[in-house]
Amino acid sequence: MDELDALLKTEGDDADEIAQRKGPGARPKSRSERREYEQAKLDFVLKEIVEQEKLEGVEHVPLDNLSIPASASASPVGRPPKDELSILDRKLALAKRTLEQTMDEWDRLGVEKPEPISTTQKGKRRGRKPKPFPDRVKALLEEILSTKAQLSQLESELDGLGTLQRRRKLLRDEARELRKLKQTGEHQGDDVSLIQRDVESTEKDIQSLSHKIKAEEMRLLYGNEPSDEVEVIRYLPPISSGLKAHKELESLINRAQDRLCGVDIRIGDNIFVQVKSSAEAAESECKTVAEIDSVSEEDVLKLKDKIDIQQRYLELLKQKKAIQDEITRLEQELKEGN
Repeated sequence: MDELDALLKTEGDDADEIAQRKGPGARPKSRSERREYEQAKLDFVLKEIVEQEKLEGVEHVPLDNLSIPASASASPVGRPPKDELSILDRKLALAKRTLEQTMDEWDRLGVEKPEPISTTQKGKRRGRKPKPFPDRVKALLEEILSTKAQLSQLESELDGLGTLQRRRKLLRDEARELRKLKQTGEHQGDDVSLIQRDVESTEKDIQSLSHKIKAEEMRLLYGNEPSDEVEVIRYLPPISSGLKAHKELESLINRAQDRLCGVDIRIGDNIFVQVKSSAEAAESECKTVAEIDSVSEEDVLKLKDKIDIQQRYLELLKQKKAIQDEITRLEQELKEGN
């Protein structure tokens, strides 16, 4: 149920997409229909439980009031349910793999409109007409950029513990891909010893994060406030920027953008961006740096004074909040004393 709810929230319902299919065969259930089906199964089981409780004379306990006792020694069993981040991670990985295969096929054939894969004896095309490569790459690039934006938004909303768990998950994915790279021998000139060193370094980082996560979970279990060290991690740069998978994805995006230079692509709702080649993007970045260099010293000093004033204002607000909390505490003590 939790996975279906997360899938519906992230991807939305696909009933209209399924209804538009014209091919033979039975139509699959939409996400909303699967959700209703699972809810009906749950309601049926709950009804049987209530009837059995009445027969045995046992007091009924609502499902919402049931909880698994937290235990420091208990280890979770089985695969955890997918959340929104897991669904988007899988969507991004599939789109990346498909885009890479499409770009390779485009380079191999050297034409924008591929020929039909299968034809009859009379030379007629079998099946649907192949979609042109530029249209395929544009659709996949839009999906990748939109998914990346959704992931960044969700990651920014995580708390300290959630940020630690997210970092550990990304590091585990990185270690798995590195081990796969070493085993398959597709390291393309990279020394095996260097790959092994990266694997060992990543596993050490995973172990360190696991200790921090366990300690933080124990703190929260006993009602303590989150540690300052964990809260600071929320404001660090995202760990994905230094991972091999992230660099490969950025390289693939640049490769696709070079092919679609000047084309408008859609990212999210009603947001259109014109694709620039990697050379144009670098030139634009150089212009931005030149504009920054042309700022006068007087403007920089004014901006610095403004930032100092804002920081001082924030410090005073924190002091005001602390004083108000202290006044509230003293008033409460006076009331209890009377």
